Amino acid sequence: MSKPEQVPSVGSVVHYVLGDEACLRRGLVRPAIVVATRPQDMLNLSVLCDGPNDTGPAALGHHADGGTLWRGTVPFGGPDQPSTWFWPTHVPAKPAAPSYSPPPELVEKAERELASATEDELAQARRCYSAYCGVTAGRSAVTGAELPAFDACPVLVRAGWLAAAHAPRTYLMEPLSS
Repeated sequence: MSKPEQVPSVGSVVHYVLGDEACLRRGLVRPAIVVATRPQDMLNLSVLCDGPNDTGPAALGHHADGGTLWRGTVPFGGPDQPSTWFWPTHVPAKPAAPSYSPPPELVEKAERELASATEDELAQARRCYSAYCGVTAGRSAVTGAELPAFDACPVLVRAGWLAAAHAPRTYLMEPLSS
């Protein structure tokens, strides 16, 4: 067996691979707390069991409550080696979604379109946005975040809903090109 990549200490959390004490659950991995360290990478462990799934007349070595299992002088091993311990694998944090900064010319165009819109056109854009909010219960269909009031939305969002309000007139009234 290879050596562990770090040195365990009392209170460390490691993984324990259930052995013969688990009968049909042999080979399953359970978390364990290091109770004492021993020479040659051996540990005394308090193994946290999966309640009634790991207890019963066939499961040996459990405390009366069925929640923990004591194992002494457990050697270092791996996930495929019953009755051994190993370090949990590192699970990296999910990277943050990249932020988007729209090009300045796009923002400027949206600001011009909003500034040139009539009050009726802006009211229609608000109604379109409200209809979307009604369908999504006021949350983004992409992120689930609570949606702001129309006037608090970023300029590109408001310009997009203004374009949506114009769409029936723009695309239904003009002849389609071939």
